[in-house]
Amino acid sequence: MVYGAVVLAAIHFGELLFLLALVAGAITAYYELWRLFARERYALSLPGGIVLVLTFLIVHEVWAQVRLRGLDLTFEAGVFFSIVVGSVIALSIIVGGALALARRDLPYALLSSGLTILGAIYCGWLLGYLIDVASFGVIAAGPHVDPTSIEGYVLQRSGLFLAILPTWANDVAAYGVGAAFGRRKLLPHVSPGKTVEGTLGGLVASIVVAVALVSLLDFPTWVGVGVGLIVGIVGPLGDLVESAIKRAAAAKDSGGLLPGHGGMLDRLDSLIFIAPALAIFFELALRFS
Repeated sequence: MVYGAVVLAAIHFGELLFLLALVAGAITAYYELWRLFARERYALSLPGGIVLVLTFLIVHEVWAQVRLRGLDLTFEAGVFFSIVVGSVIALSIIVGGALALARRDLPYALLSSGLTILGAIYCGWLLGYLIDVASFGVIAAGPHVDPTSIEGYVLQRSGLFLAILPTWANDVAAYGVGAAFGRRKLLPHVSPGKTVEGTLGGLVASIVVAVALVSLLDFPTWVGVGVGLIVGIVGPLGDLVESAIKRAAAAKDSGGLLPGHGGMLDRLDSLIFIAPALAIFFELALRFS
């Protein structure tokens, strides 16, 4: 919730601050991931991973700008994006290979290089979909909406509102319902505190908030239901994956950046999975609605 507030505050002051908030969040998350495994022989590469994280974010931003200019349907734009994505994948393999060759313990070096690439994808590529989610709000608002009006302001940021506010509702409801009525553990070997009842409560809350938001935005109700289902199902999955990573590293929190709230990765775990799922959903909604 803390990082979501930072993102919404940043986008209020302009796209540049929004991008800087994403860059800071992604790099900090990768740094925490690197620290989690720093004690292991297959520790991630910090400089190599950060380079990949930044590259992934740049690709998302370039494609978002292509979309905002209405060029994404052209053949040339499709070829360009394919080349860029292919180049990033090639860069990842090259960087991973170079990192592996630089170490003498080759089996662990290969594992470390693979984890570096996966870590950069996790913290950079997946989180970068928030850029795409933000651009969908601008596209949905259309060129004729006055961005200085309240309606235009909200519409242009509707993608982020639909990503962050239902996520907040999901987190709060899951905690509250789980604490009050939680009896059955969801996956105790991964996250002992997460319950089936809490997860269902979070799912209901995310749907309710998402439907309420789309009604205010004058979007179809099914969009709100879809957003709520994605947040309520994919969000807890992201939380569980991050819990599994911490358990593998024998750590309670990803870091101590936010006293009482853990690290940056603890704040981003749900959004890292929600962002790409919502980006795909919004793409389909725009194409077929």
